[in-house]
Amino acid sequence: MKLKQRINQWFVQGSFVRNVLTLMTGTTLAYGVTAIAEPFIARIYTPDAYGIFAVYLSIVSILSIAVCWRYELAIVLPETEEDAINVLILSLGLALITSLIFALIFFLFSQPLSKLLGINNLSVLIVIIPISIFITGFYQCISYWLTKTKDFKTLSFFKFIKVFLLILLQIILGFFYNDNNLGLIIAYTLSLGLASLFLGIRVYNKIKFKIVRCLSYQRMFRLMNQYRKYPIYSILPSFLNTSTLRMPVFFLSTFFTASVAGQYSLSMRLLLLPSALVIAEISKVNHQKFVEDKYNKRLSNSMIKAFWLLFGISISGGILIFIFASFIFTSLFGSQWETAAIYTKVLAPSLILRMIVSPLSIVFGIMDRQEVAAGWQIASNITTIAFLGLSLQFNDPLISLYLLCLNDLIMYTIYLLLIFRISHVKLSKLFSLNFLI
Repeated sequence: MKLKQRINQWFVQGSFVRNVLTLMTGTTLAYGVTAIAEPFIARIYTPDAYGIFAVYLSIVSILSIAVCWRYELAIVLPETEEDAINVLILSLGLALITSLIFALIFFLFSQPLSKLLGINNLSVLIVIIPISIFITGFYQCISYWLTKTKDFKTLSFFKFIKVFLLILLQIILGFFYNDNNLGLIIAYTLSLGLASLFLGIRVYNKIKFKIVRCLSYQRMFRLMNQYRKYPIYSILPSFLNTSTLRMPVFFLSTFFTASVAGQYSLSMRLLLLPSALVIAEISKVNHQKFVEDKYNKRLSNSMIKAFWLLFGISISGGILIFIFASFIFTSLFGSQWETAAIYTKVLAPSLILRMIVSPLSIVFGIMDRQEVAAGWQIASNITTIAFLGLSLQFNDPLISLYLLCLNDLIMYTIYLLLIFRISHVKLSKLFSLNFLI
């Protein structure tokens, strides 16, 4: 096939590349605004404020894994729209019930949790955290529904709205809210809540008559049983994966200071910018694309294409951030963030590899091999604890991050090889010049 014909195929209506570009448009605009606003926000808030926000966001991210029992991932799988709607309502119902349970737990154990995490005003967050968990679950469900229906324009637009509201509220609260440490938290919750509300209303208006017609508790429980492997095999590995990613925040906050956790947090925000811009959207498109190609026996080819796309984006973004890290943090963010520049250079190699591998891991669910991912997640969690624990004898956060980087490079290389094995990708074909061209 000629190169021109191949390129034309990439950009036809509904193609993988076109869907990715649709999502990237709104996301790129949103994070372009973020990149411009971040230096101002970093000068408004202290490293301590970033540290407390990082702990809050880590708690929400970890507990949000279980809020829908992972049934939100199954929204894209049913062949009929009626079944997909029932999975959507099931996921939203589970999100509400689970959030209420988390609220009760936080109310009963607020004092022990406050001491464990080193946050004095955790009592203020008892109300905010469960609400944030529910909103996150709601947003995830609606996002997967839009992925199922391939309404990527709406998803892209509201991605921009969410980030724009976040920036606006962070700046306003930074200037006018007395408690500087809570400004970032309140802004995040409000922006996600408003974006979820607008998005939910839009989706509801499109499917409200179909909900009345096709909603069935009998069908819902049948689908709940049909996709039971998601809560059985996906909650634990996803929980371990997210807790492993967030573990350094808890570690640095507990054994060092909130300021150190804040420096690490801003460093990660910069390193994850390529992921936020592009890779998260590629992952959403991949999910639907991989499901289709599984049935068409083209999964290995799609996996190779996705790998090289992710490789190019991650390497390019990672190298640029590594080169300009010192200038970005000291000149743009202020001298108080000089330590974050050092952390960024230490963590860059492992973050590049993680951004390549993580979006491809959805293949375990698609191929119904969640137990393999679960085994890797358990091993990764154990090794992360071991490496961070080993670093305590040096009493230096920088050494802790060096060891964390080494651990991630080892474990994510193993993870990538497992992904290739599950999707039947041969290394000889992966590096085939004919395939790449």
